[in-house]
Amino acid sequence: YDALDIGSMSLLPLGRIAAKIHAENQLWIAIAATSPDIFLLNATELAGFVCALITSESLRLRSSTECSCVPSEKILRCLESLEPAWEKLIELQLTNGISQTPFMDARLAGLAEQWASGASWPSIK
Repeated sequence: YDALDIGSMSLLPLGRIAAKIHAENQLWIAIAATSPDIFLLNATELAGFVCALITSESLRLRSSTECSCVPSEKILRCLESLEPAWEKLIELQLTNGISQTPFMDARLAGLAEQWASGASWPSIK
């Protein structure tokens, strides 16, 4: 990825964004945050999208955790558009001895989207 100029060892724009982020995988969040597709999301969809990128970090979801709130098609398409970058980053990180893979999981994205739209917790259950 174009995050670092190898010759000068200076950060490029993507690297500067990643340096400002505090997450389990800053480069992954920077890649997702600069994806052109996120600019097509409204505020509630953006909440669901971000949830899909960070929820595992904060809740340590088990693989069996499910949610009945389904995210919108726009969120799912946006996440799907990131899959090639996600796969490339996983490959690069594994090649360089980084075993912790970037996270992307849409299971709670619909819940975050509905909450951000103003739905009450009792109505979301």
